[in-house]
Amino acid sequence: EENICLHWAAFSGCVDIAEILLAARCDLHAVNVHGDSPLHIAAREDRYACVLLFLSRDSDVTLKNKEGETPLQCASLHSQVWDALHTSRALRDAAPDRPAPTERTVSRDIARGYERIPIPCVNAVDSEPCPSNYKYVSQNCVTSPMNIDRNITHLQYCVCIDDCSSSNCMCGQLSMRCWYDKDGRLLPEFNMAEPPLIFECNHACSCWRSCRNRVVQNGLR
Repeated sequence: EENICLHWAAFSGCVDIAEILLAARCDLHAVNVHGDSPLHIAAREDRYACVLLFLSRDSDVTLKNKEGETPLQCASLHSQVWDALHTSRALRDAAPDRPAPTERTVSRDIARGYERIPIPCVNAVDSEPCPSNYKYVSQNCVTSPMNIDRNITHLQYCVCIDDCSSSNCMCGQLSMRCWYDKDGRLLPEFNMAEPPLIFECNHACSCWRSCRNRVVQNGLR
């Protein structure tokens, strides 16, 4: 469920462990797959000491999980935890000059492990959780019936012996030129407003797998 150690410390009420984790810069606003922060967990499990610790470190009492619940709504009504959260919320609302929202990670990886490196979702604007109305797909897919010719003999290919950055590269010519620099980034002169089609080198080409004209096919790096 994408819980971090701080979630488990909150769940079990281990305030000493929670302090160690926070001292090690564990993310107080990290959320699990349900959108719950450690404060949500501590409130739901009635872990008063953990709630006080998290509030003392400026944990966001307005953060909503995927059910639309704030930590206050997860606590038992009029319990010690509820009173602490309610007081913190009231003080926050009464503050005349509330600081701007701090940047927080609302999802450690929106790709859910389908990429070689995580893609975090960061919110520095409001208390909204990570969007859930999407399906992350890491492979090519179609949304309607389509005949795709996968015959390798029909592919256009290059016979380059260099890094495919020259004007002689057939794949680059199909794209007008190779639009990638040596670091795999688009060149400054690339037209973002009306981008041309990019034809990367393929498995029929004679070039090395590490040539300059292979970026998208290598995935996130």
